[in-house]
Amino acid sequence: MTRLTTSSAPIKLWHRHLGHLNFDTIICMADKGLMTSMTVSNRQAPSSPCKPCLEGKQTREVIRKITMTCAKHVLSCMHTNVCGRLPVHSHRSYQYFITFINDSSHFTSMYPLWEKSEVGKSLKAFILRAELETGLKVKTLCSDRGGEYMAGHINDYLVEHGIKHEVTTPDTPQHNGVTEHLKRTLLNKFRAMLTNANLPKSYWLEALNYATYLHNLSPSHSVSTTPSELYTGTKPNILQLRVFGCTAHTHVPEKSRDKLSAHSLTCTFLGFSQ
Repeated sequence: MTRLTTSSAPIKLWHRHLGHLNFDTIICMADKGLMTSMTVSNRQAPSSPCKPCLEGKQTREVIRKITMTCAKHVLSCMHTNVCGRLPVHSHRSYQYFITFINDSSHFTSMYPLWEKSEVGKSLKAFILRAELETGLKVKTLCSDRGGEYMAGHINDYLVEHGIKHEVTTPDTPQHNGVTEHLKRTLLNKFRAMLTNANLPKSYWLEALNYATYLHNLSPSHSVSTTPSELYTGTKPNILQLRVFGCTAHTHVPEKSRDKLSAHSLTCTFLGFSQ
């Protein structure tokens, strides 16, 4: 055990006696006379870090919430994430959904999942569809380290198609911030839509589909215009938009009614067909 026999001691010893107080504070205490007869004989802080301080105090570096780089071309970088398990099944018993968001345009695609094991199937379907729609190739896929993304068959598929797979640092969801922010945005949006429509929670997938559609029509600080225009090159038309859950009237075809039947059926608007 090291103990003080005089009020004068090197800063390294004061550091230990004061419960590993930082060196600047120790010098301040001595210079301002905050302790009686306290003298720091050697003010040179040790060059190597204090191991007990590292073990007792080390914190993670601040993670930037804004990325310093952004893809310049559609599909050059895609972010993906899985959300679930949701507490209520949809009408077709889905409990998860996966999102794909384009880094340059923030255009979003969403696929419902029964199980996380279907991620590979949805990933392949998305890449095939996106590349056919745009005539471009997916170059980079960014995901977390979830087992559904680290499966061997997914890695083989990405390697076969020349797609680079970037994964986040373990236990650091902030590195997948684009998809985490999107997930929060979509959840907030479709919760509000379900509440406004006064519909049961089992309609969450219908609300999510429409929320994703509306997200692609909505500008944000991340893009110069709407994600839909950046992705398709066409300015979207909002004349067809309706309030989710509003009353809708659909025409009954002549072959489905007799001469005394109503020509219209009252329904609830749940979005547009895919």
